Amino acid sequence: MNPRLFVIPALVILPAAVFAQTARFQFVDFDDGEYVYANARVVGGLTGENVRWAFTTTHAGKWMPLTWLSFMLDAEFAGRPSRVAYPENAAYAGAFHVTNVVLHVANGLLLFAALRALSGAWWTSALAAALFAVHPLRVESVAWVTERKDVLSAFFGLLAMWGYAGYVRAPGLGRYAIVAACFALSLLAKEMLVTLPFVLLLLDYWPLHRFAGHRTEDSGGPPPLAPLPTVHRPLSTLFLEKLPLLGLAAASSVVGFLAHRAGGAVASLDAIPLPLRLANALWSYLFYLGKTLWPFRLAAFYPHPGDSLGLPIIAASAGFLLIVTALAVWIARRGPWLAVGWFWFLGTLVPVIGIVQVGPQGMADRFTYFPLIGLFVAAAWTARTAAGSSRLRQAAIGAVCGALVAALAVVAWRQTAHWRDGEALFAHAIEVTDCNAAAHVKLAGYHRRRGETGFEIRHLRQALECEPDNSMAHMNLGIAYARQGPSRRNEALAQLRAAVSRRPPDFRPYFNLGQFLAMDEARLPEAEFYFRAALERRPRSIEAWRPDGPMVWTALGEVLARQERPAEAAECFERALQLDPEFERPREHLRELHEGANKGAEARSAGGLYGGAGVVLGGFFGKFQNGRRNSVEFPRDGGYNQRSIISAWGFLPRSRSHFDQSLIRVSRQLNS
Repeated sequence: MNPRLFVIPALVILPAAVFAQTARFQFVDFDDGEYVYANARVVGGLTGENVRWAFTTTHAGKWMPLTWLSFMLDAEFAGRPSRVAYPENAAYAGAFHVTNVVLHVANGLLLFAALRALSGAWWTSALAAALFAVHPLRVESVAWVTERKDVLSAFFGLLAMWGYAGYVRAPGLGRYAIVAACFALSLLAKEMLVTLPFVLLLLDYWPLHRFAGHRTEDSGGPPPLAPLPTVHRPLSTLFLEKLPLLGLAAASSVVGFLAHRAGGAVASLDAIPLPLRLANALWSYLFYLGKTLWPFRLAAFYPHPGDSLGLPIIAASAGFLLIVTALAVWIARRGPWLAVGWFWFLGTLVPVIGIVQVGPQGMADRFTYFPLIGLFVAAAWTARTAAGSSRLRQAAIGAVCGALVAALAVVAWRQTAHWRDGEALFAHAIEVTDCNAAAHVKLAGYHRRRGETGFEIRHLRQALECEPDNSMAHMNLGIAYARQGPSRRNEALAQLRAAVSRRPPDFRPYFNLGQFLAMDEARLPEAEFYFRAALERRPRSIEAWRPDGPMVWTALGEVLARQERPAEAAECFERALQLDPEFERPREHLRELHEGANKGAEARSAGGLYGGAGVVLGGFFGKFQNGRRNSVEFPRDGGYNQRSIISAWGFLPRSRSHFDQSLIRVSRQLNS
């Protein structure tokens, strides 16, 4: 039996065995809420309005319509599930995980098909595809639902590569259009592959040998599937050939940057100066190389090193990269796969290497999903060269490669298990990284939801020890202190003020401080100030919770009503209803303003301003069921029902009394 018959089944079974466990996993409180389980658009499925939203939104600082559509399609198969508060409440996560796994398995097969079409080398292409499919650095892109954009973008990018092999062997407008269409679809999923035209130029050099006046020595082995092109072209001609693709890449880069900036994800040079970015970029290349060779102690979040990288580390990183690059150029004629693989790795990492800093991380495993293919190609063809024509040597190297793939699969399977839920994920991140403030903040949230306030506070304090300017840690610590009663009220206020003193771009610290201050009648003007500050901040959450979202406008209206400013309050409530016509709270307040204090008091007795669906302290979302928000509200990254806090402090009767008196006066003004 021809052993080649086992290649494709092996490329399916190996990654499926590693990642099938994710079908039982939960979502994680690490962007999965914004993308899926708390996103009304996504769980609403493929409706006309949602499809239009997918192509027009820059939600979460991204423009990725194809990824949004894929999430909506999953929601359709999951039966359009209800939006939920927390990842552990979403029983339908398995459907989204399975799609990621299917796409990743397909990507392994596509990589094999593309490399085989480009080079004609069956076993070498299979080895490169197997390394890609099971390497532990793939885990983050596959096991994290949010990173659907990675696997989906690579799917169409690899299709474009495969199509390019066909175009080179039989040029034609139709074949080129297929390449361009696949590339465009890749960019619609994520702009990561803007470097694909650069990769195609590398492939022109080797294995396609299209460069005029330049020949490389191949390593022998099976002939290509079809004769290689006999017409060699100058570099300028090959570059011009890529111009339409470069145009798509440029357009996607501009749109992507504008989306990131609109979402406030692009760090300013004041926050991270250019020298620090360059230093981190140099170190990141070595970091990724190290994790490729020794894929252990992987984490979901690596803190940015800032100015902690010393000059020796920076100089050593730069020197190493220069030496390897020089060696790749020097050996390019005898080992072109080494040069192509190395420059593939260097070039495709440029968009995410941190020169343009998007997000707080220093580096991320997911960034290597497509770039590492270059190193796997270099490794596979080096093994092929070492094996030569000796059957004994081929068998020995084949056995070593098989053992390596199996070992990587085992490590990847163990790494995947850490993604089973957010608590395990962030506990592992704290274990394998130093001073990981973001992981401490996230883990504190899981303790909070179990009522383990002591553990929550401990993690938040550790986060602040690592990163004293972490606004989310200050905000959540203030909320935790508030829940402990009036004895810690001053500490709570101090932490909430510290959160906004850092001038964070996120609206939640301002909103939470406003909610806290609104409990004291003497501080209503200050509460109003912070609510208005929240409205000026960037979007961070799902659409109903953007800074001009209905909850912020409603809270501002409530403060204005209590200050006897009925016209302004009514305007705020109306603005909230414009944004969310099904939100009952501002509608109820408008009715109370117009019907008078007696009817308003009766209405509030069933909930009212400080009821179970009333003012909340934290970054919340309204819960939707059957397309309508019910009386339960829930937080994101911290937040608690204000009624329980106010009652514990003994402020509720006084605040309600003050509001009742304000309503009486306001109603008289409106009815006069």
